[in-house]
Amino acid sequence: MMKARIYTEKKDLDDFLRHPASAELNQSIYNAFLSFRPSNCIKSSALKIFNEAYYQATRVFADLHPEDNFIDGYFNNARDDLGSCHDAKLTFSIVFLLLSSTVHRNIKSATFQDAITQNLKDGNPYLDTFKKIAERYEANQIYFNNDFRPTPIDVSRPEKVNWQAITRNFNATYIAEAITLGDSEDRQHSILDAIELQFDSWKATQPEDSLPDINFLPLHFAIVQSFNPNAHSDRLWDAQKLNQAFANEKRNLEIRYQELEKSLNDTTAQLQQKEKQLDALKTLAIQTQSKNEQLQDSIKSLKCGNTETIRKLLAIAHERQTSDLYTVLQHFLSSHSGNIMETVKAEEKTAKANPVSFKSSITLSKSFSKTDCIRVFYTLHALGKFQGKDGSKVSLKSLFQVVGQAFNFDFSDFSTVLSASLADGNSAEKHTTIFVQMKQKMIDIFNSR
Repeated sequence: MMKARIYTEKKDLDDFLRHPASAELNQSIYNAFLSFRPSNCIKSSALKIFNEAYYQATRVFADLHPEDNFIDGYFNNARDDLGSCHDAKLTFSIVFLLLSSTVHRNIKSATFQDAITQNLKDGNPYLDTFKKIAERYEANQIYFNNDFRPTPIDVSRPEKVNWQAITRNFNATYIAEAITLGDSEDRQHSILDAIELQFDSWKATQPEDSLPDINFLPLHFAIVQSFNPNAHSDRLWDAQKLNQAFANEKRNLEIRYQELEKSLNDTTAQLQQKEKQLDALKTLAIQTQSKNEQLQDSIKSLKCGNTETIRKLLAIAHERQTSDLYTVLQHFLSSHSGNIMETVKAEEKTAKANPVSFKSSITLSKSFSKTDCIRVFYTLHALGKFQGKDGSKVSLKSLFQVVGQAFNFDFSDFSTVLSASLADGNSAEKHTTIFVQMKQKMIDIFNSR
């Protein structure tokens, strides 16, 4: 049974300690509670223990045979509420005192006291203390007019109720039971609306993988059905609108599924492309290894007197700036002497001192921006004005590497610069200014001949 159905929790400890009918009793309980706190076994606050004890005592008077289900129905329920067996033992020791000292005690409450004694007598440091207090009140014929009649929480303003606590962090079973606290269809819908609103605020603070899976639409529909099996309701949440809401949700899920499917296909295609690139790199690595092995075999087959072959290798090394060839040749000739060995060393020294890589001495003027330069060569490339030595098509990347060397400028980001320029929303006039200037200059040159 949900606690909120029969008991409204008090918000302040003074609500117990200053209660007109039981202030003395509650003060005795509180004093005993304070004496147990130094042991550090009790984890819950005094207010929480008091509320739990009075709630369990209220259950005893509400149930027909509470003594038959003490452990599973009562003790474990308190343990789950409080999060500790020690706290639950303390709670039912207090319940023993409440039942013993009330003017409403009867055979059922006395039988439940016996169940407490029987189940908690071993390993319970609290029961003896509260039994002594009970015996003192009984010896003096002092009884208290505690009212253990069910007092459900007030749901007249559902938005003011702490539904997170009542439903134990929005447990679906407790939500379904909490709805029934409303005595009308409208009230139940209002309760569910308040729960959903608090759930939305709560879930924003929780890890996504720990959120309960709750769909509130079926719960609204269940309310409509419970008050009218034919689902003919004057409320906005009638069957037709609920069905439309379900249809909309289904359509949204289908759209989301299609988006996820497209994303999966795109990712799969990208992976396949990466696999092809990896295979190409593996093939290139194998080919390179094979060429290196062939080169090593060629070097091994050289005879020391074959100076013409060595001179050809030196020429290749000089042309390609391949320092590895010098190393191989020196290793091969290390056991020999003579002019050829000195020639290899001299050639290597010359190659290192005079690299053949091109270094430009010019760069762009301040009046010729990097972006305009990219526009000019990008357009010439698009017109097909460049090709390789063998007539093959030149890539933009290769073109701008050469342009960068020629003008001693870094054009590695040419694509990013051009894309940013085209995306800034300016008219085409800005992008064609350099070409207009070039055209006018050519006209001037022609006219001045």
